Amino acid sequence: MRESASIWLFEENGEFGLPRVGIEGVGDVWETHRIDMNTVLAGGRVLIDLGGKGETHSPISADGVPRVLGAGGLRFECVEPYHKWRVTYDGNPVDTTTADMIAIKVDPSRHAVLKFEVDIEMVTPCWVQDTTPEKLVGLSEREMDDARSMGLGYRMEHQFRGTGTLTVDGQTRSFNAVGNRIHRQSVRPLDGFRGHCWQAAVFPDGRAFAFIAYPPAEDGSTYNEGYVYQDGKMYAATATKIPWLKAMIARARTCRSN
Repeated sequence: MRESASIWLFEENGEFGLPRVGIEGVGDVWETHRIDMNTVLAGGRVLIDLGGKGETHSPISADGVPRVLGAGGLRFECVEPYHKWRVTYDGNPVDTTTADMIAIKVDPSRHAVLKFEVDIEMVTPCWVQDTTPEKLVGLSEREMDDARSMGLGYRMEHQFRGTGTLTVDGQTRSFNAVGNRIHRQSVRPLDGFRGHCWQAAVFPDGRAFAFIAYPPAEDGSTYNEGYVYQDGKMYAATATKIPWLKAMIARARTCRSN
Protein backbone atom coordinates (compact mmCIF):
# COMPACT_ATOMS: atom_id res chain seq x y z
CA MET A 1 0.00 0.00 0.00
CA ARG A 2 1.30 3.44 -0.88
CA GLU A 3 0.47 6.99 0.08
CA SER A 4 1.83 9.53 -2.37
CA ALA A 5 1.62 13.21 -3.20
CA SER A 6 3.14 14.86 -6.26
CA ILE A 7 2.98 18.00 -8.35
CA TRP A 8 3.91 18.96 -11.91
CA LEU A 9 4.51 22.72 -11.84
CA PHE A 10 5.39 25.16 -14.63
CA GLU A 11 6.31 28.81 -14.23
CA GLU A 12 3.69 30.72 -16.22
CA ASN A 13 6.21 32.36 -18.59
CA GLY A 14 8.20 29.20 -19.24
CA GLU A 15 11.29 30.19 -17.25
CA PHE A 16 11.44 26.87 -15.39
CA GLY A 17 9.45 23.77 -14.58
CA LEU A 18 9.19 21.18 -11.83
CA PRO A 19 8.09 18.30 -14.07
CA ARG A 20 7.86 15.80 -11.24
CA VAL A 21 8.15 16.57 -7.55
CA GLY A 22 6.73 13.92 -5.30
CA ILE A 23 6.91 11.61 -2.31
CA GLU A 24 5.96 7.94 -2.33
CA GLY A 25 5.40 6.37 1.08
CA VAL A 26 5.19 2.57 0.91
CA GLY A 27 3.81 0.62 3.83
CA ASP A 28 6.60 -1.89 4.45
CA VAL A 29 9.36 0.78 4.60
CA TRP A 30 7.51 3.63 6.28
CA GLU A 31 10.63 4.98 8.03
CA THR A 32 11.89 6.19 4.63
CA HIS A 33 9.98 7.52 1.61
CA ARG A 34 10.92 7.69 -2.05
CA ILE A 35 11.67 11.23 -3.28
CA ASP A 36 11.35 12.58 -6.83
CA MET A 37 12.57 16.14 -7.44
CA ASN A 38 13.24 17.52 -10.92
CA THR A 39 13.82 21.14 -11.88
CA VAL A 40 14.51 22.23 -15.46
CA LEU A 41 15.49 25.77 -16.46
CA ALA A 42 14.69 27.33 -19.83
CA GLY A 43 18.26 26.96 -21.13
CA GLY A 44 18.24 23.19 -20.64
CA ARG A 45 19.90 23.07 -17.22
CA VAL A 46 18.45 20.33 -15.02
CA LEU A 47 18.66 19.92 -11.24
CA ILE A 48 17.63 16.45 -10.13
CA ASP A 49 17.60 14.81 -6.72
CA LEU A 50 19.13 11.36 -7.20
CA GLY A 51 18.95 10.43 -3.53
CA GLY A 52 16.02 8.13 -4.14
CA LYS A 53 14.92 7.95 -0.51
CA GLY A 54 14.79 10.25 2.49
CA GLU A 55 14.08 9.88 6.17
CA THR A 56 10.36 10.29 6.82
CA HIS A 57 9.19 13.54 8.46
CA SER A 58 6.69 13.57 11.28
CA PRO A 59 3.17 13.94 9.86
CA ILE A 60 2.26 16.40 12.64
CA SER A 61 2.26 20.06 11.59
CA ALA A 62 2.96 23.08 13.81
CA ASP A 63 -0.71 23.23 14.88
CA GLY A 64 -0.65 19.61 16.08
CA VAL A 65 -2.70 18.25 13.18
CA PRO A 66 -1.45 15.36 10.96
CA ARG A 67 -1.23 17.14 7.62
CA VAL A 68 2.40 16.58 6.47
CA LEU A 69 3.93 14.10 4.01
CA GLY A 70 7.66 14.72 3.92
CA ALA A 71 11.02 13.03 3.45
CA GLY A 72 14.58 14.32 3.17
CA GLY A 73 14.55 17.89 1.87
CA LEU A 74 11.01 17.68 0.43
CA ARG A 75 7.80 18.45 2.30
CA PHE A 76 4.11 18.57 1.36
CA GLU A 77 1.71 20.17 3.81
CA CYS A 78 -2.06 20.20 3.41
CA VAL A 79 -3.24 23.69 4.36
CA GLU A 80 -6.89 23.14 3.45
CA PRO A 81 -8.12 19.68 2.33
CA TYR A 82 -8.74 19.39 -1.41
CA HIS A 83 -7.97 23.08 -1.83
CA LYS A 84 -4.60 24.43 -0.64
CA TRP A 85 -1.14 22.91 -0.20
CA ARG A 86 2.36 24.18 0.56
CA VAL A 87 5.34 22.41 -1.01
CA THR A 88 8.95 23.12 0.01
CA TYR A 89 12.36 21.73 -0.94
CA ASP A 90 15.86 22.42 0.39
CA GLY A 91 18.68 20.30 -0.98
CA ASN A 92 21.77 19.77 -3.11
CA PRO A 93 20.56 18.12 -6.30
CA VAL A 94 22.76 16.88 -9.13
CA ASP A 95 23.48 19.67 -11.66
CA THR A 96 23.19 18.45 -15.26
CA THR A 97 21.48 19.17 -18.59
CA THR A 98 18.63 17.76 -20.64
CA ALA A 99 21.08 16.70 -23.36
CA ASP A 100 23.28 14.80 -20.91
CA MET A 101 20.26 13.03 -19.43
CA ILE A 102 19.17 11.86 -22.89
CA ALA A 103 22.72 10.72 -23.66
CA ILE A 104 22.97 9.00 -20.23
CA LYS A 105 26.05 11.07 -19.39
CA VAL A 106 24.95 12.59 -16.09
CA ASP A 107 27.87 13.36 -13.75
CA PRO A 108 26.54 12.56 -10.24
CA SER A 109 29.43 14.42 -8.59
CA ARG A 110 28.24 17.85 -9.77
CA HIS A 111 25.81 19.51 -7.37
CA ALA A 112 23.97 22.80 -6.90
CA VAL A 113 22.11 24.40 -4.02
CA LEU A 114 18.38 24.60 -4.65
CA LYS A 115 15.48 25.82 -2.53
CA PHE A 116 11.88 26.47 -3.38
CA GLU A 117 8.60 27.01 -1.61
CA VAL A 118 5.25 27.32 -3.29
CA ASP A 119 1.66 27.73 -2.14
CA ILE A 120 -0.78 26.08 -4.53
CA GLU A 121 -4.54 26.53 -4.74
CA MET A 122 -6.72 24.09 -6.64
CA VAL A 123 -8.78 25.63 -9.44
CA THR A 124 -10.68 22.55 -10.66
CA PRO A 125 -12.78 19.94 -8.87
CA CYS A 126 -11.10 16.67 -7.98
CA TRP A 127 -10.81 14.22 -10.91
CA VAL A 128 -10.92 10.71 -9.42
CA GLN A 129 -9.88 7.31 -10.77
CA ASP A 130 -11.70 4.85 -8.50
CA THR A 131 -10.29 1.32 -8.82
CA THR A 132 -11.42 0.02 -5.44
CA PRO A 133 -12.38 -3.71 -5.34
CA GLU A 134 -16.09 -3.21 -5.93
CA LYS A 135 -15.30 -1.33 -9.16
CA LEU A 136 -13.26 -4.21 -10.59
CA VAL A 137 -15.99 -6.85 -10.75
CA GLY A 138 -16.45 -8.16 -14.31
CA LEU A 139 -13.35 -6.55 -15.83
CA SER A 140 -11.39 -8.47 -18.46
CA GLU A 141 -7.74 -9.35 -17.81
CA ARG A 142 -6.65 -6.52 -20.14
CA GLU A 143 -8.85 -4.07 -18.25
CA MET A 144 -7.40 -5.39 -14.98
CA ASP A 145 -3.89 -4.67 -16.31
CA ASP A 146 -4.95 -1.07 -16.85
CA ALA A 147 -6.52 -0.89 -13.40
CA ARG A 148 -3.37 -2.25 -11.77
CA SER A 149 -1.28 0.26 -13.73
CA MET A 150 -3.47 3.08 -12.41
CA GLY A 151 -3.26 1.64 -8.90
CA LEU A 152 -5.82 -0.45 -7.04
CA GLY A 153 -7.45 2.12 -4.82
CA TYR A 154 -7.77 5.85 -5.46
CA ARG A 155 -5.99 8.34 -7.69
CA MET A 156 -7.06 12.00 -7.36
CA GLU A 157 -5.95 14.94 -9.51
CA HIS A 158 -6.49 18.71 -9.45
CA GLN A 159 -5.29 21.58 -11.62
CA PHE A 160 -3.84 24.46 -9.62
CA ARG A 161 -2.31 27.92 -9.66
CA GLY A 162 0.57 28.76 -7.36
CA THR A 163 2.90 31.48 -6.11
CA GLY A 164 6.32 30.99 -4.58
CA THR A 165 10.06 31.57 -4.62
CA LEU A 166 12.88 29.62 -6.27
CA THR A 167 16.51 29.98 -5.17
CA VAL A 168 19.32 28.66 -7.42
CA ASP A 169 23.02 29.54 -7.03
CA GLY A 170 22.13 31.95 -4.22
CA GLN A 171 19.75 33.99 -6.40
CA THR A 172 16.06 34.07 -5.48
CA ARG A 173 13.19 34.79 -7.83
CA SER A 174 9.47 35.03 -7.14
CA PHE A 175 7.13 33.26 -9.52
CA ASN A 176 3.57 32.48 -10.51
CA ALA A 177 2.81 29.01 -11.79
CA VAL A 178 0.23 26.56 -13.05
CA GLY A 179 0.25 22.80 -12.74
CA ASN A 180 -1.45 19.72 -11.42
CA ARG A 181 -1.41 17.80 -8.16
CA ILE A 182 -1.90 14.07 -7.73
CA HIS A 183 -2.68 12.11 -4.59
CA ARG A 184 -2.69 8.30 -4.52
CA GLN A 185 -3.79 5.77 -1.96
CA SER A 186 -3.37 2.45 -3.67
CA VAL A 187 -1.52 -0.75 -4.37
CA ARG A 188 0.17 -0.33 -7.73
CA PRO A 189 1.69 -3.45 -9.34
CA LEU A 190 3.15 -2.37 -12.70
CA ASP A 191 3.85 -5.74 -14.36
CA GLY A 192 1.34 -5.05 -17.14
CA PHE A 193 2.09 -1.33 -17.54
CA ARG A 194 2.47 -0.41 -21.25
CA GLY A 195 3.32 3.25 -20.68
CA HIS A 196 0.89 6.15 -20.97
CA CYS A 197 0.26 9.60 -22.37
CA TRP A 198 -0.89 11.96 -19.66
CA GLN A 199 -1.53 15.63 -20.36
CA ALA A 200 -3.27 18.46 -18.52
CA ALA A 201 -3.56 22.22 -18.67
CA VAL A 202 -5.32 25.16 -17.05
CA PHE A 203 -5.85 28.27 -19.15
CA PRO A 204 -5.93 31.99 -18.19
CA ASP A 205 -9.72 32.14 -18.62
CA GLY A 206 -10.25 29.30 -16.12
CA ARG A 207 -10.89 26.48 -18.56
CA ALA A 208 -8.92 23.28 -18.03
CA PHE A 209 -8.58 19.73 -19.29
CA ALA A 210 -6.76 16.50 -18.54
CA PHE A 211 -6.60 12.99 -19.93
CA ILE A 212 -4.77 9.71 -19.44
CA ALA A 213 -4.47 7.11 -22.19
CA TYR A 214 -2.51 3.86 -22.42
CA PRO A 215 -1.09 2.53 -25.71
CA PRO A 216 -3.58 0.21 -27.44
CA ALA A 217 -3.32 -3.44 -26.43
CA GLU A 218 -3.03 -6.25 -28.98
CA ASP A 219 -6.80 -6.29 -29.45
CA GLY A 220 -6.84 -2.52 -30.08
CA SER A 221 -8.65 -1.63 -26.86
CA THR A 222 -7.21 0.67 -24.23
CA TYR A 223 -7.85 2.96 -21.28
CA ASN A 224 -8.63 6.51 -22.43
CA GLU A 225 -10.31 8.86 -19.98
CA GLY A 226 -10.31 12.59 -19.38
CA TYR A 227 -12.34 15.72 -18.80
CA VAL A 228 -12.89 19.29 -19.94
CA TYR A 229 -13.63 21.91 -17.29
CA GLN A 230 -15.60 24.89 -18.57
CA ASP A 231 -17.96 27.42 -16.99
CA GLY A 232 -17.59 25.74 -13.62
CA LYS A 233 -18.60 22.26 -14.86
CA MET A 234 -16.68 19.04 -15.50
CA TYR A 235 -17.44 17.21 -18.77
CA ALA A 236 -16.24 13.64 -19.40
CA ALA A 237 -13.95 13.40 -22.43
CA THR A 238 -11.62 11.10 -24.34
CA ALA A 239 -8.53 11.97 -26.35
CA THR A 240 -8.80 11.62 -30.15
CA LYS A 241 -5.28 12.50 -31.33
CA ILE A 242 -2.77 11.19 -28.82
CA PRO A 243 0.88 12.38 -29.11
CA TRP A 244 2.74 9.21 -28.15
CA LEU A 245 6.37 9.78 -27.24
CA LYS A 246 8.52 8.05 -29.89
CA ALA A 247 11.92 9.74 -29.45
CA MET A 248 13.84 11.67 -26.80
CA ILE A 249 14.77 15.05 -28.30
CA ALA A 250 16.12 18.12 -26.48
CA ARG A 251 14.45 21.21 -27.91
CA ALA A 252 15.21 24.84 -27.06
CA ARG A 253 12.28 27.12 -26.29
CA THR A 254 11.75 30.85 -26.04
CA CYS A 255 10.14 32.25 -22.90
CA ARG A 256 7.08 34.37 -23.45
CA SER A 257 4.46 35.97 -21.27
CA ASN A 258 0.87 34.67 -21.19
